[in-house]
Amino acid sequence: MPTPASPVRIDRRKPAGRLTSVLAVAVAVLLFLVTQVGMLVHRTGSVVTSFRDYFVYDQLSYLSMVVNFARGDFASVEPFTETGRNTYPHLYYVVLGAFGHVTGLGPVESWNIVGTALQAGLVAAIGIACIRVTGRAWTGVLGFAPLLLGTFAWTQGPGQWYWQMSSHAVMWGPFGVLFTLNGEAAALSVAGIAFLGALVPFLRGSSRRARLVAMTAVAVVVGGLLNVHVYSFLATVFLSFYVVAAYAVIERPRRRLLVLSAALVPASLALAVVVAGAVGPLPAFVVGLLPTVPGLLATIGRTRGLALIPMGAALAATLPQIVTTVLASAAGDPFLSYRVASSKDLGVDLPLGPIAGAALIVPLVLILVAGIRARRTVWTAYAGGAMLAWAITSTNDLWRANQEPYRLWIDSFLLIAVTIVPVLLDVAVRTLRGRTDAAADADADAAVDASPLAPRRTRTLVAAATVLVVVIGATSALDWGRFFSAGRQLGQITFAEPLDRAIADVTAGATEGSIVTGPCLDPQIVKIDSGRSVAHYNLGMAWPADRDAVDDARTALAAGRVDAEATERAGIRWYLALSDCAAAPDPASVPGLEEVERVVHDPATGAAAVLYRIDIG
Repeated sequence: MPTPASPVRIDRRKPAGRLTSVLAVAVAVLLFLVTQVGMLVHRTGSVVTSFRDYFVYDQLSYLSMVVNFARGDFASVEPFTETGRNTYPHLYYVVLGAFGHVTGLGPVESWNIVGTALQAGLVAAIGIACIRVTGRAWTGVLGFAPLLLGTFAWTQGPGQWYWQMSSHAVMWGPFGVLFTLNGEAAALSVAGIAFLGALVPFLRGSSRRARLVAMTAVAVVVGGLLNVHVYSFLATVFLSFYVVAAYAVIERPRRRLLVLSAALVPASLALAVVVAGAVGPLPAFVVGLLPTVPGLLATIGRTRGLALIPMGAALAATLPQIVTTVLASAAGDPFLSYRVASSKDLGVDLPLGPIAGAALIVPLVLILVAGIRARRTVWTAYAGGAMLAWAITSTNDLWRANQEPYRLWIDSFLLIAVTIVPVLLDVAVRTLRGRTDAAADADADAAVDASPLAPRRTRTLVAAATVLVVVIGATSALDWGRFFSAGRQLGQITFAEPLDRAIADVTAGATEGSIVTGPCLDPQIVKIDSGRSVAHYNLGMAWPADRDAVDDARTALAAGRVDAEATERAGIRWYLALSDCAAAPDPASVPGLEEVERVVHDPATGAAAVLYRIDIG
């Protein structure tokens, strides 16, 4: 966020009671659990041991990585076949697997516990930031509130809580993003905590050293996010770069610096179109950061090079993923070429973007106006930089970067939502004191309670603005109400049903080679149940060493025959089917399939999971 360049401005607030503050933050965390997990607790299955059946295809693919890591196999391979190379950012799933490996918890339990704990930490961080900024313990209760903000999708009609756009694109509030508990949710939670840790020292007027330490910590987190989730990383980078640059430009206004930064916005987007056509979409995305360069250079100069410390820390934290990707690209990894070429222009068009983002746009405009009137740089930079970064990233299809702009809109929405409450409280508190930024700094030793009240007109404006923000936010949260209701009907995958146990038992001896699953079985579920190598892959995540061989072998078996050559190349040795499945030829009649074992999962009908060995001669 803002730079460590500002003069020291210590703003001592009357400290809130420690016990009261802890209780307020605890209430916020409890309310978070009620609003984000409460819809699941009425089910018979445990919310800790069950997996949420929520946009589940990709989530099961991520969980397959955790399954491998949990058994101590940390190789970066395609997780289903356990061959090839996995360049998909997966640091978070390594952490989940290591957590399960050390504690003995299952992959699903690790997924639920760690994911929920990170989000609870985010809520606690919001509450603590509110208390630190205002000196009022009760404000800590507000920590859960930003996660309830919605996109006014309820206006579409009954039951609607998100906007369905073209293809797979959707727009929803923070609650929809975080509910998956996946790497994206974890990355955004950690980024939110880091941003709050940087904002508070600037809002409180802390020392340069404190700001530098905060900025370095944030930089490490921002860089590290590239190893967790790409779109969360991009949203975080753009938001932090634009706010930092805006702070530098506004803090010590220079006409040439301001004009150059403003002129670079349209110029860089036009250049990005050219770069996208000549080089590719990813380099074009980097061009979108050019408007921040003047501000960043000014920051380096004003800090006598100290700003290079957090910048270098951020770069160092990105290196593991960058090196992995570069090496894979140099080796001609076909998946990387496919992944870049398959990006779609899923942009956020007018007027949907402003309408869906109104719960944040209105308070951002109020913060911007307040910052300009009070000449308070941190307010102006935060609001102006956030709005500009949000607009640029969510329309990247227009400047040909084509990196799923709707995802960047969602991620930016969440990052702004979780940081805006402390800023709004700071605006309200300082404005009600009736002092400019300079006056507040001059009176830094005064406690909040000793400050004179603002004139009646100012208090009326603050009250009206507060009501406006609360009403718009509460109205948007009707989306969350419908989401909660829908969540009560959401299925949960237990991985503990009789069929799951039968799959685990029948595949226990299939330790060499991959398993092809019959048409009545979900290969992702089989992977989680068995922990074995399964002939399957997620097209958009990672590919096996010989993708064509896997496809050919599966196609042949589905048609009732064995393709010996493809089966050998793919490393496939087993076929798993259900005895009561009528959707494919009877495996017993397929030449080359030899029954090895069967485990009954339904004693009433005798239905069983049957494992066949594939004879390839």
